[in-house]
Amino acid sequence: MTAAGKLFLLEEGFARLRDYAKRTGLAAHTRNTLNSVVLLERELERIQRQGWATDNEEAELGVRCVAAGIRDDAGNLYFQHKDDPKRRWVIYAGNNDGSRVPPGWQSWLRGTIDELPEKGLPPRRPWEKEFIPNLTGSGDAWRPSGSLRAEGKRAATTGDYSAWTPDEG
Repeated sequence: MTAAGKLFLLEEGFARLRDYAKRTGLAAHTRNTLNSVVLLERELERIQRQGWATDNEEAELGVRCVAAGIRDDAGNLYFQHKDDPKRRWVIYAGNNDGSRVPPGWQSWLRGTIDELPEKGLPPRRPWEKEFIPNLTGSGDAWRPSGSLRAEGKRAATTGDYSAWTPDEG
């Protein structure tokens, strides 16, 4: 398994490791391939502690590599393809929701900036608010007074409104 593959598997969680092993059979590609669940669990624990992964001739003899994702403040993990830097992607820390990606990282993902947001964007201005994800559909979404979810009462109409009914044609 490649170093990047180990990072992806780690993000899926240890519970998914057995599913992966069953699906792939953990076939040995070289004498260094981690082809048992126990060995792979130990490797994922090591990666979790140190924050980066290696491939020590496990996928192909003579090829060693290191992989590390970059996390934002929300815990999302970002990657860039080594051979095609325009290919960039994110593994979300929670639900797959694009609004969970802060604006600077949105710019990086779309190729608007080439450097990481900390280097490619101007410093944050004092009047800028903290990023918050889209709360629509959550318990924290804004609800106007009078809405059924806010459990308020709708203000009485002023008489300039009358509801349409089908009988009025």
